[in-house]
Amino acid sequence: MNPYDTVEVADWEKDPLGLITKAVVVKLEGSSVKHGQWKYYNPQTGFVEKTENYVLGTIDTGPKKDVVTSEDPDKKKQAAKPKEVLDYEKKNSGKKKIKVRDGRTGG
Repeated sequence: MNPYDTVEVADWEKDPLGLITKAVVVKLEGSSVKHGQWKYYNPQTGFVEKTENYVLGTIDTGPKKDVVTSEDPDKKKQAAKPKEVLDYEKKNSGKKKIKVRDGRTGG
């Protein structure tokens, strides 16, 4: 595999309309992936033919929708609490003031 590629680029210094092109040699990176917005241009007209959004090499289809299968669609499924957390909540359910070690120092 050749580590370099040649790309045709409009020469704006010689021609302000961009009709004259020059070949530019660019180095290929082995770990390059498509990311962000990619615009594809028509070589004859110079206009944008299509635009695609990529996220780490795959086409972005937009925001993903959460599918809720319960009978109430507004209610989201909560993660199960560990046994220790359930024991702590059960032990301190009726108390008003609970001492909790939260890592603060000083008075």
